[in-house]
This record gives sequence, C-alpha cells and structure tokens, in this order.
Amino acid sequence: MKSTPVALALALLFGAAAAHAQSRIADGSSNTVLLPEAGNNLRQIGRDGAVRVLEPAGTSLTTRGTVSGNISQSNLASQFSGRQTASVGGIDQAAQLGGTIVTQGSLVGNISQSRRSDGGGFDQQVNIGGATGSLVVRGQAQLNGAVQANISQSSDDFVSVSGSGTQRIDVGGSRESSGGNITTNGLATAALTQTQRGGATQTLRIGSIDGATVESATLAGTITATVGQSSSPSSGSGGGVRSQSVDVGSLRGAQALNVATDGLLAGALAQSQTAGAQQSVDIGSVANVDAAGTIDARGQVLSTITQQTSAGTEQQISVGAVIGGSPQNAQARGTVSAAISQTSTSPGNASQRIAVGSIEGASGRVSTDAVVSAPITQALTAGASSSSQRLAIGSTKDTAGNVTTRAVVSGAINQSANSSGAQQTIAIGSVQGSAANVRTDATVTGTLSQSTNPSGQTQKILVGGVIGASNETIAD
Repeated sequence: MKSTPVALALALLFGAAAAHAQSRIADGSSNTVLLPEAGNNLRQIGRDGAVRVLEPAGTSLTTRGTVSGNISQSNLASQFSGRQTASVGGIDQAAQLGGTIVTQGSLVGNISQSRRSDGGGFDQQVNIGGATGSLVVRGQAQLNGAVQANISQSSDDFVSVSGSGTQRIDVGGSRESSGGNITTNGLATAALTQTQRGGATQTLRIGSIDGATVESATLAGTITATVGQSSSPSSGSGGGVRSQSVDVGSLRGAQALNVATDGLLAGALAQSQTAGAQQSVDIGSVANVDAAGTIDARGQVLSTITQQTSAGTEQQISVGAVIGGSPQNAQARGTVSAAISQTSTSPGNASQRIAVGSIEGASGRVSTDAVVSAPITQALTAGASSSSQRLAIGSTKDTAGNVTTRAVVSGAINQSANSSGAQQTIAIGSVQGSAANVRTDATVTGTLSQSTNPSGQTQKILVGGVIGASNETIAD
C-alpha cells in the first residue's frame, strides 16, 4: 500500500488536479473508474492515480449520469408491495445491443431508500453505472460506477410478511448478461448500508457479475468504506429466504472462456442475521464458472470481515479463490491482513467455509498463492451434529491437472464447535485429490487450533501435505 483510501477519494472528488498527485490505493493490476469529462470524452482514473482521457468512438450505447445532490425515497403505506429504484448512468432490461456499450455512473450525493408496511413483497434497488436484467452484448461492454457518498436501504415489515423482497446495490457491475467481452470497474469510497426486518434478500455488488454467458470477463472492484448488512424478523414474520451477499470484483454462476478478477476490500464489512439462511462475501473470487479456459483470480482484504448469525445455515467467505466450474487453467491469489470471523449460534446444521487464494474443482493446471497475516476465527456455539468448518489457505481440492501451491500464514487460526460430531478442516498450501504433478510450499508461524465440545467427528490440519494423489473426490 502506497496511500490511503482517503487519497483516492480526494482524487475523485477534486478531479484531475488531485489525481495528478499520483495517489495509490494498491499495487498490482489496474483497477480503473471512468468518470464524465466535458464533451464526449471520459476521464479514467486508475489505482496508480494516473488520469487518461478516452473517447468512446463507435459505441452503440453510452450512458453518463452524475448526481451531486441527495436522493430520498420513502414509503410508509400499509400493505404496500412494489419497488423503489434509483439508477445513475445504469442500464436496465436492455437487450440485443451491438457494437460497444459504455456505462458511466458517478454518485456524489447520498441515496436513501426507506419503507415500512404490514406486509407484501417489495424491492429496493440502486444501480450506479451497472447493467441489470437481460443485457445481450454482441461486442464490448464497459460498465463503470463510482460511489463517493452514502447509500442506505431500510425496510421494516412490522407485523407480518406475506411475500419476499430484495435490497440490491449494484455499482459498475452486471447480472444476467451475455455476449462478447465485458469489463467492470466499481468503486465505493462511502458507507453502504442495508437493514431489514421481515423477509428479504440483501445483495451488494461492486464491479461484479452474477449470471453471464460471455467470451471474456475482466472485473475490478474496490471498497474503501464501511459496509453493513443486517436482517432480523419482524413481529409475526413468517417467510422468505433471507440471504446476505457482498461481491467485490467477483464472478459467479456464469459461462466464460477467460476470466480475470481483482477485488480489494479496505473498509470494515459486517453481516448480521437473527433471521436468515446464508451469508457470503466474495473478494476477487470466481465461483461456478463453466466452460472456462483460463481464470486469474486476485483478492485483497485490508479491513475486518465479520459474519454473525443466530438462524442461518451457511456462512462463506472467499478471497482471490476459484471454486467449482472445472477451468482448464486457474491461478488464485489471496491476501488477508485484517481479522476475519464467522460466528453462528444457530441450533440447526451449520456450515462455515473460508477460502483464501485457493482452488476447488479445476480440470487443468492450477497454482495458488496466499498470505494471511491476521487472525481468522470460526465459531459454532450451538450447531447440530452434521455441522462443518473448513478453512483453505493457498490450497487445492479435487483438481485433475498439475498443481503448485504456496501459502504463508502468520496469523492465528482458530476453529471451535459446541456441537457433537462436527467436522473441522484447516488446509494450508495443501492438496486434496490431484491426478498429476504436485508441488507444495507452506510456511506457518501462527497458532493453529481446533476444539469441539462434547466431541467432534473429525479434526484435520494439513500444512503443505497431499491427500489422495489421484482423480478422486476427497471428503472434508
């Protein structure tokens, strides 16, 4: 790190003059944001602080939206079901577009969405330079969003929930896209908050893609401010799957030939549930991408991540990881330099999974590189007998090609389960299931701890080890 998130925020707020100060928020591959310039040009600000002026020559569709005043949407009606939408430079339900698409959204003023009723489904959506719905691109798509002011969404179903709803924030990202080449650039330098009582799905995506069929995808997302998602039941609330997800420079549920991701989290992130099902955080990761030729995933965590649930069944965090999809070639790079914790007091079956610079289910050559210098904690205080905890750092599982791993861990690792029969696994620079050449390199200077009460079914710690050097599926 060669500068602070504040330095980048100043560069964006005050334009080229501040940007020419050559501020940095991270080393490594480029992560740029396009902002409006005079005329038809775009101003591109990269992680290196450099300013470039681009011309969207030959574009079929170009959007440009900038908001410096505040936006407020409030609905207190009884039995209200509907939608609150705020879109700045975004695309929604656009189809059959050729040539080049460029979206540019810049938010400088606050956005607030609030809703209170005694039932009914609802949607709260904010789109800053993103593409949502069915987007068919026969050429190139460049999706760019920058958030420099707070965004908050709140919903209170104070009696009952007869339907379900969503709270969604998209910044420079896409969902349900198909076509040629897609590039995303998302940046958030101000607080993002989602709060709900009742039944809702909470989703936050920065420079990320969910559901796509593309030739290639290059994703970049950066968060330098706090992120909060909270969910609790309303009085008499009965229904709806309550899930929480945060994706930063990540790709999931897609078909793509080539993928490159770059995600950076430099602001504290917290997810909490007293009524819910799933919690997930993906930073520069790739999950369930089919037909992939080459995947290069890179994720960095510089601020804390906290997941807490008293009713959920699954907690998942991935940093620069590749999970599923059987890519031909995959590289995973993950760095964690701030504390990560998962806590569940749910009485049912619970699963806690963390992957840092790790790969699962690749069919070709793979390599991992992970560095963890901060503590990681997984705690199950009331899980049922089939509960599980798994932590993978620079490791691979169920791969078919050549494998090279590297992992350096100096932070303390702790897994605890107050659950009879729980399964616990810590894998560091290790290989579980491989059909070809294997080379591992793992160094651990921190404490590794596993504990169960009253008794655990299995406890497993692998450091630079190999289990099942064949093309078989290995259980945790």
